This record gives sequence, C-alpha cells and structure tokens, in this order.
Amino acid sequence: MEDSNAVQNSLCAFGTSSIIYNGEIISHHPISNTRFENIMKKKIIFRVLIIVVLSLGTDIVGYLRSL
Repeated sequence: MEDSNAVQNSLCAFGTSSIIYNGEIISHHPISNTRFENIMKKKIIFRVLIIVVLSLGTDIVGYLRSL
C-alpha cells in the first residue's frame, strides 16, 4: 500500500498497529503508555550517548577506562 488512505480503506478483518520513529519500527503491536515512554527514553539516552562519544573523539577507550 502506498499511503495512509489506502491502509485505512483496505479490506482487512484484523486491526493493525505500529509505531514508527525516524523510520524505525518501535512496535508492531499496541503497547502501554509506560512501555512506550520507556522505549522513547532509551532512544533519547542512546542519542545523547552517541553525541557524547562523538564529542570525545578518538580517546573514547581512555575515557571509558577512567570511569
């Protein structure tokens, strides 16, 4: 199917659900608000971690050993 209208007007006896964030499938079934919040918090923490690692440059191993 090409767009949301095609999906909404499809002849399917089963309801479908998915959550997509930045082109990545977060869930292919309904999830609770708490589960959704936990998934998104992990995504945000991971992005911050990547920014920190990139800002440290090539000395990441030395930094991790100092922790």
